[in-house]
Amino acid sequence: MNRQTPTRSDRTSEAGSPDDAMASGPQRPRRRRRRQLLIGLIVASALAVALLVGFISFVNRVLVAEGAEAPEADGIVVLTGGQSRIEEALQLLERGNARRLLISGVNPRTTVDELRRENGHAEDGSIFDCCVDIGRLALDTEGNAAEAAEWARTHGFKSLIVVTSDYHMPRSMVEFSRQMPEEIEVHFHPIVTISMQRIAAEPQIVRILVMEYGKYLAALARTFVLSPKPLDGQAGSPQ
Repeated sequence: MNRQTPTRSDRTSEAGSPDDAMASGPQRPRRRRRRQLLIGLIVASALAVALLVGFISFVNRVLVAEGAEAPEADGIVVLTGGQSRIEEALQLLERGNARRLLISGVNPRTTVDELRRENGHAEDGSIFDCCVDIGRLALDTEGNAAEAAEWARTHGFKSLIVVTSDYHMPRSMVEFSRQMPEEIEVHFHPIVTISMQRIAAEPQIVRILVMEYGKYLAALARTFVLSPKPLDGQAGSPQ
């Protein structure tokens, strides 16, 4: 039986030609880049879906907020910056829901007389004279929570009512849970300002909600990575 010795061309054909090796070489990086791009797109899509679902849940939480009857507590804290917040807090104080009120986050340039006039308490002998403290140290919601916690400790309060707008309530709850001592019970009293009708009629409401959602996520992130921020100064000056 005759055996044929493989020729050079046969061995080259079996191993693959140099041209084939050169052709397959650049394909590997391209395939790797395509896989990386696909993985990146999947991750980005999943993140976008998660953010969208979270935003829808956030908006629903705002929409179902109700200005229910506030319970009795030792003190009331109102966070400045929204419509009717101070007015509502003063009404709660006058109805006897608490003994004392802290208006947190007041602009240093705003005088007490201006606050009294704006909220219908310009006359002497009003509830402003006995039972309202002005907090000027807080610059944001985190500062509001720190100021309220220090004020509550100063007065020995064990329960608080926090008054703010409905869209601001989720972030306030995060910050207050981080700053407030465990022994102080906090009740949240939202001012209802957002509705589906307003969202449909006023496009800027969506922008407000998107911005507030971003701040809410940032507050959640701070909860996991940062310790509570100390207050620089004394919380709440009496009249």
